[in-house]
This record gives sequence, structure tokens and C-alpha cells, in this order.
Amino acid sequence: MDTILALCNEKTLRKLRPRLKKVQLDLKAVAKRSTLPKRLKETHPDLVLIDIAMPMVPGLETSIQLVRERAPTVPILITDVASCDVESLRRLVNQAAGEGHAGRPGEPPAELFHPNSGRIDAGRIAKFFDLPLARLARILGHSAQAVHKTPDAESLQDQLTVFVRIASVLLSLFGSAHKARIWLNAPNPDLDKLRPKELLERGKPEIIAELLEDAVLGHPG
Repeated sequence: MDTILALCNEKTLRKLRPRLKKVQLDLKAVAKRSTLPKRLKETHPDLVLIDIAMPMVPGLETSIQLVRERAPTVPILITDVASCDVESLRRLVNQAAGEGHAGRPGEPPAELFHPNSGRIDAGRIAKFFDLPLARLARILGHSAQAVHKTPDAESLQDQLTVFVRIASVLLSLFGSAHKARIWLNAPNPDLDKLRPKELLERGKPEIIAELLEDAVLGHPG
């Protein structure tokens, strides 16, 4: 039986565990980031889930780094764990096993994180999404001066997490930042022919993240 290690609250785990057993997936829990290295060593998971509903700031980048350091070949999926479709998780585990490192679903892109602090970097986010930093600052509700001065500030991490979710799935689907930007700039029938980037610029990145994650996890649109 393959193993999923999930960083999420106990209530969510209790609901998800029986459903996963039906598709031959064993769910192991991590309630605190401080115990993540030990649990990785004990469980040797085939997939790590990080729950976006769990209070993580400042902590998402720390959790990702811990997984990468202790289990560099294990795929990571940042998602709403409570809404996961177990059949889709089964397929993702199979895909990761079959394709190896290149096939990781939803792998958080290292280029979005500050090389020194390890936190999500607004400047790098702006570059990936081809947004002027001043515009991204407005989307985040911060001054351009403050974001420019400290693009990896802890106060920005919660709002920047959704951009990491979007970039992770786009790179998993399309393989490059260039192809991801083509998708972001193309009219999308699931968005009433709006360009996904338009919604980003309107401060609605959550809609794009959910659209992409639903597609990866096989949820109907």
C-alpha cells in the first residue's frame, strides 16, 4: 500500500483516511512542522500533501524546504486536503511513481523563493507572472516601496502562497514558465473567455488556483 503524508489538522485527517484506504492509500499525519523531518524518515511517503486550510505563515516555505531536504524525490501537492478526490490522488501517486522526478504534480518552483531566507519572493512572483512589481503590490494591498524593499517579507507570505499554488500546477501541466504565461494570457472558456491574468490583476488569484487544482485533481468544472 502506498503512503501519503499529510500536513493538516486532525479533523480533516479523520474524514480523509477511510476514503483513502478504499484506493489502497495509507494516510499518515503530521500535526506540527517540527515533527515533519521525523515523520518523513519513519513513513517514506510516496506523496506529501500540505493543506492550504492549515495556518502556515510563516511556514509554507519552511515545510517545503524540510521535505526537499529530507526526501528530495517525493512529490509535494499544496491543496485543500478536505476536498481532495481520492481517485485523483491515487492517479497522482501512480504518475509520480511512473515518471520520477520530472513527473511531480504541483511541485513548488524553487525559483519563486528567496535564495537566502527561503521565503516566497514577491519580485520572483512578479517576474514569473509577467506583472510589474508595483501592480503586484497593489494586488497584495501593500505599497510598492515596501514590497520592493523586502520582497520576501513575512507579512507577504500568506497572500503570496496562492501564486505559488498557481505556478506549481502550471509548471506541472505545461513544463515551462513561457508556456504557463501563454495559458495565463489566453481567453479561457471556463472563465467566460476572460484571460486568467485579468483575474490576477483584479486581485482574484484564488479563482485561478481553484480552477487549475480542480483540473489536476479531476474535479468537474
